[in-house]
Amino acid sequence: MTSGTWGRSRPWVVTLTIGLIACLGAFLAGEYVRSPWEDARQNADTTVLASTAVVHGELIPPTPTLAAVVTLGTVQQVAVPESGSEVRPIVTRQRLSPGDTVGSGTALVDVADRPIIALALPFPLFRDLHTGDRGSDVSAIQRALTELDMYDGRKDGVFGPGTQAAVHRLYKSVGAGAPSTTAEDAAALQEAQDAYEILTAQLAAHKVPDGPDADQSVEDGPDPGRLASAGATLTAARARAAGWLPFAEVLALSASATVATVTPVGTLLTENVPAMTLRSGSPTAGGRASLSVVDAFPVGSQVIASRIGESQTVTGVVTEVGKFLEASGETPPGHDIKVDLTSSDGLEEGSQVIVSLADGGTAVTGLIVPLTAVREDGGTLSVLVLESAADEVPARTRRVEVSVSVARDGLALVDGDLEPGALVVVGAWAT
Repeated sequence: MTSGTWGRSRPWVVTLTIGLIACLGAFLAGEYVRSPWEDARQNADTTVLASTAVVHGELIPPTPTLAAVVTLGTVQQVAVPESGSEVRPIVTRQRLSPGDTVGSGTALVDVADRPIIALALPFPLFRDLHTGDRGSDVSAIQRALTELDMYDGRKDGVFGPGTQAAVHRLYKSVGAGAPSTTAEDAAALQEAQDAYEILTAQLAAHKVPDGPDADQSVEDGPDPGRLASAGATLTAARARAAGWLPFAEVLALSASATVATVTPVGTLLTENVPAMTLRSGSPTAGGRASLSVVDAFPVGSQVIASRIGESQTVTGVVTEVGKFLEASGETPPGHDIKVDLTSSDGLEEGSQVIVSLADGGTAVTGLIVPLTAVREDGGTLSVLVLESAADEVPARTRRVEVSVSVARDGLALVDGDLEPGALVVVGAWAT
C-alpha cells in the first residue's frame, strides 16, 4: 500500500495525530509558561515575615503605684462643754480666721463674752480649778504657764496664789479679765465671814477679866478651837473667791494647729455645732497596697503623690506599713500604707491621689526585643529567630524559649539563648 493510499484511506488517523500533538503542546505550555493571573494567585498566598534585631540595653521597670486618700491632719473641734450654767453659749466674737496659726496661749473665740484660750496640755481639763485644788491637772496648767513665761513657781500640783496670779496674767495677755468670783464662791465667802465674826463677837463678850476672878472658868463661852477652825474656813473661802480657772474656757492643744473653719458670730453652739475647727499635724495619704506592690514601698521610701488627672505633685515619705489584712467589702486584701506629705498644696481633705516612687525605679540591663516578638504557647514564652533572608520563601526560623523580667512601653527585657543582632520575628502577613 502506498503512502498516498494511507492518506486517502485513513483520514481519521491524521486528525488524531494532530490532536495529540496539540494536547502535548498545551500541557507543556501549562507547565513552563505562567500566566499573569497564576502569578497573582501565588503571590496572594505568599507569607512575608517582619523582623527586628535583638539589642542590648536597659529598661526601667514600670513604677509601682497605689491609690490613696489624703487627710490634711488631725481635726479638733472647739466646742463648749456642758457647765450647768444658765448662760446660753452664743458666739460673740471670732478672734481668728481660716488659715491662721494657733499656738499655746492663743485666744480662739469668745462665747457669751468669755474667751476660750488654747494651752499646751497633755489632756483636756476635767474640772474647774480654784485656789487650794491639787492634782495632775494643776501641774499641767503650771507647766503650760511656765512655757509662756507667766509662772515661775514650783510645779507642785497645788493651785496656790502664784498659780492664780499666773492665770490672771494669761487672761490679761488676751485682753480679757480673769473669771469673776462665782455666785457659789461669793456666798461661801460671805457665810464663812459671818461665822467667823459671830464667833469672834461671842468670844469677846465672854472674855474673863483679870483679877481675883481670873481663875474662874466660863462654861457658856465660845470654844477657842471653833474660832480657829472658822478662821481657817474663812481663809480658804477668801482664796477660792480670789479667782479660778473654768475648764470650759481652756482648749487642750497637743501641737501647733491651723484654723480650718469658724462659726459666724451669733451662732448658738450645740453638740453638733462647734465654735470652730482646728487642724494639726502634717497632711498624710493612706491606701491599701496589694501583695504585688507592697515590697516596693518600704518604710522610708521617697514617694510622689499626684491627684488623678492633674500634673501637680507633692512629695512625701512612707512612714507606716501595716500588717496583712484580708479583703473587706470593696477593699481588696493587702497592707495599709501611710505616707507623710511635705505639703498640702493643691490637695483637699479626701482628695484621691496616686502614690508612686520618687526615683521612678532602677534601670535593668539585658537583651531587649519588641513585646510583639514574644509568643506564648502552653504557658511557655518564646521568640522566633529568623535564620534565613527575610525575603526567602519559605523563611527558616528557630524557636527560642525566653523569660521576661521587664515589660514596658512595648518592649520586653528577655533572658534566653539569644545574641545581640539576631533577628526575631515580630509579625507576618500575606502578600
